[in-house]
Amino acid sequence: MEKLCFLGLLFLVLFCNSGLCHDEGSNETLIAAEARLMKYLFEDMNYDKYARPVRRANDTVKMKFGLNLIQIVDLKWDDIQLTWNPDDFDGVKTLRVPVSKIWRPDVVLYNSAAEEYKMTFEANVVVYNTGMIYWIPHAMVKTYCQLDMSRFPFDEQKCELKFGSWTYDGYLLDVDPSEYNNAEVSSLYKVNGEWEVTSWDSKKNVVYYACCPEPYPDVTFTLGLKRVSIYHKYMFLFPVIMLCILTVFLFVLPPESGEKVNLGIGIVLAYVFMLLMLENYLPTELVQVPMIGAYYCFNLVMVILSIIISMFVLNMCIRGPRRGSPPNWLKSLVHGKLGSLCCIKQERYSPLLYFDNQDDDQAQLTTNIAKDNDVDELTDLHATKLDRTLTEILKHLKSSGHEGRPGRAAVIQDDWYKAALMLDRVALVLYIIICVVGSICILL
Repeated sequence: MEKLCFLGLLFLVLFCNSGLCHDEGSNETLIAAEARLMKYLFEDMNYDKYARPVRRANDTVKMKFGLNLIQIVDLKWDDIQLTWNPDDFDGVKTLRVPVSKIWRPDVVLYNSAAEEYKMTFEANVVVYNTGMIYWIPHAMVKTYCQLDMSRFPFDEQKCELKFGSWTYDGYLLDVDPSEYNNAEVSSLYKVNGEWEVTSWDSKKNVVYYACCPEPYPDVTFTLGLKRVSIYHKYMFLFPVIMLCILTVFLFVLPPESGEKVNLGIGIVLAYVFMLLMLENYLPTELVQVPMIGAYYCFNLVMVILSIIISMFVLNMCIRGPRRGSPPNWLKSLVHGKLGSLCCIKQERYSPLLYFDNQDDDQAQLTTNIAKDNDVDELTDLHATKLDRTLTEILKHLKSSGHEGRPGRAAVIQDDWYKAALMLDRVALVLYIIICVVGSICILL
């Protein structure tokens, strides 16, 4: 029994060792086959990496060009010098070769903004036995875009990346976009905090230059970008809305208040500061005026006009009778429907008398005459004294020419104040209407 167990264990060990030797032998065979294949392709076949991989001089190299948003360039082409029969090399169908050992197309970014265009990582190429070359290098490119900032901060941009051969024409090297370039935007791309990718398209263009009769094809990728405007709403739009609301209170202050002008000047300085901040943020080489800049200027003009109106209102409030009474058309507006719409009270005197003494000092005598049902209860003595006093007052009024009228200075002062109040409230309504309409027209 012990002999049988020993023989079984010995058989198991020999079987495992034979399997390991077989695996190691397979790996060594594969490595040897790849080495023979490399020697066959690049030494025995006298491969020339500077020659175009075609049989005849007028044949065209077909290349597929792709670009992914995760910093990967995708190139495919055929090289007839790099073909073999897999059966001759133990079934080897693919080979990884340094890109420096083979011919590669001189594809460059035409509208590059970098000093030089090169791949950041020279990855190996995958060579198939059919001669197809698959190269996926890692690349970071810089390009320039013609920005349309007219809708900032709600703008959308289109940037183009134009790739093509630098020396080969379309008869020698034909470039086509890869099949997946127009697919849905990948979720693997590196997210940018300011821009959102909305589209990613590619198309082939064939250009004929005046110098040469040959066509020059290129693949143009169009990247659609939309600005993420949450940050810009709080930084550039929200303060302007607050300043617009603050400007409304410029008209709410009493007409005779001198702080109206001070408040308006403070708002103007705030708008100037916002314009300077916007200028530092945006590029200066803009063709169009940004929407937010036009909105700043619009509100700045409105505030300046409000300050000018406030100066007129303040001037009207401090006008005295020596500068004359308001024009008749202005008084008709104040005491008419417009004054009623502006909620201006039409007060009546009952009556109020102002007159000048010899020292040009004003003295006021106010009498209210009212009929009372209890007059009969007055004593005859009191009635006689009252009649005598009223008779003297009426004589004085007749002699001074002010019978039954309020003082002229008070009337003129009151008319100017009501006119200023009416102008202030009309300006408030006009400001609100113009600001709302202007904001809709500019921002929408």
